[in-house]
Amino acid sequence: MALLVVLGSTGEAALPPGYDEELWCPNDTCLRPRAQPQGWVGPRSSFNECAGSSGETHRPREWGEKVGADARAQLVAEGYTQSVCGEPEPRQPPGRRRRWEAAGMESVAIQPRPNALEFSGEHRLLGRSFTISLIDGAESSALIRAAALRFLERLQHLSKRGAAGLTGGSAAGSSVELDRAALTLRRPPALDDDSDGRSANDAVTTLVLRCTEADPMTLSLDQAEGYTMKIQGRSAAAPDATIEAKSVVGVLQGLEAAAQLAFTASEGHGTPRLPVVIGTDSPRFPWRGLLVDVARHFMPLETLETIIDGAAALRMNVLHLHLTDDQGWRFQSTAYPEFHLAGTDSSRNADAQGGREYYTPQELQSIVAYARERGLRVVPEVGFPAHATSLLLARPDLGPPDTTAPSALADTWGVHQTCLDVRNEEVYKVVSTLFEELAAVFPDECARTTTTHYALQYGSKCSNVECRGLV
Repeated sequence: MALLVVLGSTGEAALPPGYDEELWCPNDTCLRPRAQPQGWVGPRSSFNECAGSSGETHRPREWGEKVGADARAQLVAEGYTQSVCGEPEPRQPPGRRRRWEAAGMESVAIQPRPNALEFSGEHRLLGRSFTISLIDGAESSALIRAAALRFLERLQHLSKRGAAGLTGGSAAGSSVELDRAALTLRRPPALDDDSDGRSANDAVTTLVLRCTEADPMTLSLDQAEGYTMKIQGRSAAAPDATIEAKSVVGVLQGLEAAAQLAFTASEGHGTPRLPVVIGTDSPRFPWRGLLVDVARHFMPLETLETIIDGAAALRMNVLHLHLTDDQGWRFQSTAYPEFHLAGTDSSRNADAQGGREYYTPQELQSIVAYARERGLRVVPEVGFPAHATSLLLARPDLGPPDTTAPSALADTWGVHQTCLDVRNEEVYKVVSTLFEELAAVFPDECARTTTTHYALQYGSKCSNVECRGLV
C-alpha cells in the first residue's frame, strides 16, 4: 500500500485512500492543507504543523479509526511518526465552529467570522438620533470619517426600507435624515417599530470609534488590522457601542463587521437594530487578495468600484489588478501611447470606458484612492517579458529575432509564444519607463510581472547562453 499525494491546479492536496475528508484539526489556527493524515509527521512535516492558541507549536490530532493498521505500517515504513495533540475526537466539527454553536452565534450571519464573538441573545433598536463619535486618532482621520459616513448611509437605507414596510410603502422614509457634518442619523418617532417589545428609550444612540494611529500614507503588508467591537446591553452605561483598534484600517474592518450585523439583525423589522455582542478579530493572513483580470475582459470604473465594495465587506485587503496580457493593454502610457492604442479593441467589448478599453492614469489613481478608503491596496500586474502580444503589436522590434511577431491581439486562452527579447537593451529602457509610469499611479510596494512564464515559453529553449542566464 503506497501513500499517494496528488496536487491539483489549486495547490490543495488530495487525501490518501482511507481518510475521511470531513474530519478537521480542532485547532482553529492550523494551516495544514490536508496533504497527509492529521497527527503524522514526516517528509512533509512543514505542511502539517499548526500553532496553538497560546502560540506554542504542536501537531494536529490523528484521524481516529480511519487510520487503519495497514496505513499506519506504511506511514511508519516511510519515515513518519505519530504525534497526537490532545485526545482524539473523530467526526467533530472544527473547534471554532463548536464555540460558535455553544455561544448561539449560528443565528448571527457574518462573514468572515471573527476570532471571538459573544452574543447575548439580545438586540437593541437603533435610536431616533444615532451619532458616531470619533475619539483619539479617529478624530483626525479622513479615512475613518468617510467610512463612518458610509456606515450611516447603510443605516439610512435600512431605515427607509423599514419605513416602507411599516407605512405600506408611503414616503415616510424620506424623513430619515443624515447630518453628514455631525455624523448623525435622525428619524421620526412615527417610524419606531416596537412590535417585539423593544422600547426606543433603550435604543442604541452612540457609536464610538477609537484608534491610536493616524491615516497611513500608503497601506502595507504588515499593517495592523485587528479590532475590538462592543455593542452594550440595555443596562450598560454609555457609550452604547464602541469599535477600537490600533490602526485606522482596524476601525474600517470593524465598521464593515458592524454593518453586516446591522443588516442581518434588521431583516424583517421596521426599525434597524444591532445585536448585543462583544467581539475581537484580527486577520489570519496578512495578504487577502482578489485578482481582477481586466486585461482579458475590460471592466468600467463603476464595476471595479462595486468589486472593491464587495471585497471590503469580506475584509479582503488587496485588489490584484491585471492590466496587460496577450488579450489587451489596459493602462494609458504617455511615453509609449502606441501600446494602449494597439492593445485595445473596443469593438469586442460592450463595457468599454467612454468608447475605449483602457484606463487613464487619473482613472487608475481614482481606483487606488477608492480602494484605500476601504482598506485595500491595489497591486498592478503587467504582462512582460512574457504574455507580451499587446506590446509586440506596437513594437515588434522588442521581440526575439528568431520568432514571428504577432499580427493581432489574442482571442483565446492559454500560453502564447510571445515574449520580449531580454538580450535587447532597448527592452530594459522601455520596461523601466513603463514601471516609472506605474509607480506614479500605484504607490504600493508590490507589482507582478510574468517572468516565470517567460522561462517556460522561451528562455529555457533559447540557444543563446546569455539569454538563458538572464532568465
